[in-house]
Amino acid sequence: MSFVFVLASSSSAAAVAARGCWTMPVSGVVVDGFREPACRWCAGNRGLEFSTDVGSPVRSAVAGSVSFSGSVAGRDHLVVAFHRPGFSERWRVTYAGARSDLTAGDRVEAGEVVAVTTGPFHFGLRIGERYVDPTRLLLVGHLRASLIAPGVPVPKVSLCPEAAGVFPGARR
Repeated sequence: MSFVFVLASSSSAAAVAARGCWTMPVSGVVVDGFREPACRWCAGNRGLEFSTDVGSPVRSAVAGSVSFSGSVAGRDHLVVAFHRPGFSERWRVTYAGARSDLTAGDRVEAGEVVAVTTGPFHFGLRIGERYVDPTRLLLVGHLRASLIAPGVPVPKVSLCPEAAGVFPGARR
């Protein structure tokens, strides 16, 4: 049995950015949430998997610069890198299943359309080399979980926390 999340946001990109929260990258349903792998090569889900229509716009969740745009194992990817104040590591957001005309070095703004979906869409976040749950920084209007198998915990979601300790193991 699986679970489904519906994540929705209603704030403008400028208002969201002013609070340090991120805009949703796509309109869609999260069909598979973040599951941290036990080891570097272990199974898990290193981001959020969305169900979207092909050709749906993908908006940059954050301002930054494109560090990669192209195909990885036959799937379109766009990676935007940035530095978050108070953290020494580089942060990167990944948009997989998203085709873009942007190239490495291009600057993007939060809320800007940067790509279109080409199928199932993945949104991931890395701080340094560690994958972390991006849900905690997305401005989420509401979270509704349904079809939860017995014994499966409901994922914990914070609404754009800005305090230290947002991510287990992250250094501030």
